[in-house]
Amino acid sequence: MQAYKDLVKALPGLKEDMPRAFYMLAELFDYGSFDICRSDDKYIIPYIMNDAVECYLTVENAVLKGDYHSEEEIISASLVLGSEKGYGLILHQQDNVITLWFDNLHVHEACFKYHEIGHFWVKGQEQWRMLVYMVGTIADKYMYMGKEYCNETECFIQSLIYFAPFRRWTPVPGDLMEYHFPARVEGIDIMEELCREVSDTDYLKLIARYRANPCEKTEKLLSRHLADAKRVPLYQYIYKLVIKASKDYPERNYGNQINEQIDKEVISELEKLVAEYGFGNVNLSALMKAANIEANVFYRRYGSMENLYDRLAKQYDFWINDTIDVSSLNILGPKKFFAETFKTLYRNLSDNTVMQKLLLYEMSVINETTKRTAETRDIMNLNLIAFYDNLFKPAKINIKAIMANLIGGIYYLILHRRCAKTCTIDFSTQEGEKVFFEWIDFLTDAIFDKLEAYERNRKAAQEMLSDGISEFKICKYMGINKNDLKMLLSNSHRNSRELSKES
Repeated sequence: MQAYKDLVKALPGLKEDMPRAFYMLAELFDYGSFDICRSDDKYIIPYIMNDAVECYLTVENAVLKGDYHSEEEIISASLVLGSEKGYGLILHQQDNVITLWFDNLHVHEACFKYHEIGHFWVKGQEQWRMLVYMVGTIADKYMYMGKEYCNETECFIQSLIYFAPFRRWTPVPGDLMEYHFPARVEGIDIMEELCREVSDTDYLKLIARYRANPCEKTEKLLSRHLADAKRVPLYQYIYKLVIKASKDYPERNYGNQINEQIDKEVISELEKLVAEYGFGNVNLSALMKAANIEANVFYRRYGSMENLYDRLAKQYDFWINDTIDVSSLNILGPKKFFAETFKTLYRNLSDNTVMQKLLLYEMSVINETTKRTAETRDIMNLNLIAFYDNLFKPAKINIKAIMANLIGGIYYLILHRRCAKTCTIDFSTQEGEKVFFEWIDFLTDAIFDKLEAYERNRKAAQEMLSDGISEFKICKYMGINKNDLKMLLSNSHRNSRELSKES
């Protein structure tokens, strides 16, 4: 718990003799992590929600005046004594003032088993990333709740998160833990002690080197060496300590059926709200009310709205793969399939509001979710792109650029159509769709006509050469230079059977 003199700056009105719950409230403003959620007839203020501990505040006999916007930053907060109610919490947002009147604050807390849980956003060395996640979870519990909420093993092992080479195996993209858990001498001390326990003299030498020169280069070196096969005993020993620290706590489990039902309802309601408001704009209180889920359950299962957005977005990672049926390529042939692909993409995106909102989210926010969804869609197209690239490359047609412009154009027309017409065409109507499809057919004809013209020239050049006509005359008749002719003939091995399917 932080000192009064520090916390009163974050929450003016805090009194030194107030109960612990008020200090915890002040800490939330100091950390910039205050949020309040309504669950049934109660207001809940999350303090710390992770796999190891659940702690939140509830307000007794609360009356909220004004509209609290959970997505907006709190500019300032203050605590006052009221006449009707015991306390008043005054919150200032950008253009918003909210007052929460209440009689008292109550702390609710529980600790849980955590050694079988790990979350990964980065591939590679998942065993070490799992340890970093779990040790970081313990360290958070120690930091926010205090050592009295930790057993002896937890108090010991939590310091390992401050050993920077260990923390580098973060499961989070980028070293987002660096600010939260900066490098400390105590981290070096505990890693030395752990190495001595397993007689890892080689790594002890490396630690001594790092202690003498704790630069980034040395840090990376020690981090890499943790992944060596020689470190297996060290890893196993640390993991055994984590199990020892965790095993006596109760499991947090609602049963598979209930868990699945909770996820189904939450994702279903989130999908509806996203369709209306978009990613990043869903009010948490509205979601909890719609899904009939309490705040403590929400934070325990999902941690944050960003995590939940990611869950929903993952359902659309393979959307383009599901939309485009590559198996019909052999049936339709390259030309018809090309046109049909973009018509189908247009049609399916028009009907999928959530996918439209996801595209808008990708355009406005850069995070791990948006980067993954965008990159995954591109990866899903690689085989198809490679097929057409090989088909058109001999004719010097940059089909990848054409396809990129077509996809981008479809995205824009669909997303923009509610705002206004484009070139006087209303693409929100069936007539607009018809116009787009006609244009796709026209463009497809133009592109493939150029490819077919190239094929005719190639065959003509081959036949003239077979008839004994000199390269000089062939170039003269066809209006090309020797290099062009050379390129034309060098591609004679290209499989032309694909074009024959169009006949």
